[in-house]
Amino acid sequence: MPTGHPGADSAVPLTSQVQGLNLVRLANQLYGASPVFWGRYFSSVSVAGDVEYRHLIEDQLLRN
Repeated sequence: MPTGHPGADSAVPLTSQVQGLNLVRLANQLYGASPVFWGRYFSSVSVAGDVEYRHLIEDQLLRN
């Protein structure tokens, strides 16, 4: 059984919906606690798609 604080990682924005929940709420439901860290990807401004961290839509969720 894992010990310590839960963390998460995603290749899609935190605002993505899974089972009607954004990923932060889904992780909270799964772990029974909010993740203490969340991994997202940084590459370059020329990268298209959702893999790249989008600070304008994700900062507030991560801060909360």
